[in-house]
Amino acid sequence: MKKVILGCLAISLFISAGAWADTLYASSKRPKAAKTVDTGSETTAAPDTEESPWSIGFGTGPDLVDSNWDPNYLVGGGGVEFIGYKLDKNLSLRGEADQWIFTGGGFSDTNPRFLLEVKYTFEGQGWQPYILAGPGFALQYGSPSGESTSNADALAGVGAQLDLGGKSHLFLEARYNLTLTQDVTLGDVPIVAGIWVGL
Repeated sequence: MKKVILGCLAISLFISAGAWADTLYASSKRPKAAKTVDTGSETTAAPDTEESPWSIGFGTGPDLVDSNWDPNYLVGGGGVEFIGYKLDKNLSLRGEADQWIFTGGGFSDTNPRFLLEVKYTFEGQGWQPYILAGPGFALQYGSPSGESTSNADALAGVGAQLDLGGKSHLFLEARYNLTLTQDVTLGDVPIVAGIWVGL
């Protein structure tokens, strides 16, 4: 008799534990209630989290020489990396590091550039045009001469970005870059294609 009672108690505990586990699992899968905002006349749902204003991106392409460059350099190439911070739906800041290399006639010139840019994006469905501009500084390393200089730099550009879904975007932009040396002002036109992603 005692064994029967103990058996019944064991079965009851097993069933109760299973039911309790099922209840916990169902609770974990149940959608959380959305936060609400009282607007006075009605209560509306508010998003659980705000979108991050940060983004990162990179791109690459050719750099066309324009004015006051060594005639040995006809075209260069390189790439850019940047971190962006959105101020509002149209306006954002970008901190950018570039690396451009020009070669020709046995000579080469390496140009790292560091810029702080303001970007204004126009509204659009699926794709958006934008403009950007900003100051910075450029380093120049010549080879085989071994000469190196540091100069003020600035750029202005136009571009367009294509929505890929989620927070990813393709972009294509053309810039005009000015490097202000002690003797002359160098002008070049980087053409950059790449991708940027919101964080």
